[in-house]
Amino acid sequence: MEKFMAFMDKYIVPVAAKIGAQRHLVAVRDAFITMIPVTMIGALATLVNNLPSDAYKGFMASIFGENWTMLGGDLWWGSIATMAVFLVVGVAYFLAKSYDEDGLQAGFIALCIFFVLAPQSASFIPEGAKEAVSGWGFLPSAYLGTGALFTSILIGLGSAEIFVKLSKIKQLTIKMPDGVPPAVSRSFAKLIPGMFTIVIFAILGIFIKMLSDGQVITDLLNTYLGAPLSNFADSLGSTMFITFMIHILWT
Repeated sequence: MEKFMAFMDKYIVPVAAKIGAQRHLVAVRDAFITMIPVTMIGALATLVNNLPSDAYKGFMASIFGENWTMLGGDLWWGSIATMAVFLVVGVAYFLAKSYDEDGLQAGFIALCIFFVLAPQSASFIPEGAKEAVSGWGFLPSAYLGTGALFTSILIGLGSAEIFVKLSKIKQLTIKMPDGVPPAVSRSFAKLIPGMFTIVIFAILGIFIKMLSDGQVITDLLNTYLGAPLSNFADSLGSTMFITFMIHILWT
């Protein structure tokens, strides 16, 4: 046992420490940790609304009325159903902060890009109707929740990296006079880098739609990354591997 621990300390622990300290992984980890209150309230609301007991549901309805699930539904909608929106801001924020840049501004830029790359139209069947209605300005909830987490991570990391790199180019920095308030001066200093970052991703989104017959980045990630990973996670070996990686990265 002592030889095994010595081997771990000599070869595994240093590698795990380097991986766990990698700034991009740390940004994703810290973003998820920050979201714990949001995800917990959504999970509890879902549990309360969906306990598999008719007696429990009848008891709740007798006390709070037939619409007793409304509160839990609202809590779920504001947390789990829209958690990709929170994640994209958190990832960009923590990655930019690791470079000593304006994390909040990076988070807002990432949020803007998230909606730029989201679908802008949808088809749905209104209540009481028999035919689907299509229109612009509808954002399906599937592109805001857990189905868009890969998109949030990718946009958060990519937008923050580009924003930070462009912010270091002096020719793109706007210097305001000394009498301008610091908050305004900081915002204008990174105005051009922020705008360029958004435009870069907007152009990328157009190319993705053109090359994928109208699909958006979330569709592609779920098809070519999410589905294979879901199948991979259904085996015992993959479960052991994921557990092992959690302990390696959690430093």
